[in-house]
Amino acid sequence: MAREGGYDVCRDEEFKYDYKTTISAAVFQGIEIHTEIDERTAHQLLERYVQHPNEFTLIEVDGQRKFVFRK
Repeated sequence: MAREGGYDVCRDEEFKYDYKTTISAAVFQGIEIHTEIDERTAHQLLERYVQHPNEFTLIEVDGQRKFVFRK
């Protein structure tokens, strides 16, 4: 790790590790969408970052919009 401007800076070549983890109790509660983002933009962002965006639907719960898995 190098030190630049008072901060520790990690170089890419310092991270050559591989690991595996197991999660036994995780619950997906959705991807929250801020109210400032219109529905069209929200869907565009979802398509950019999710492999299968057609598996999600946009809902509103207690005034908060979120993408959740389709049932």
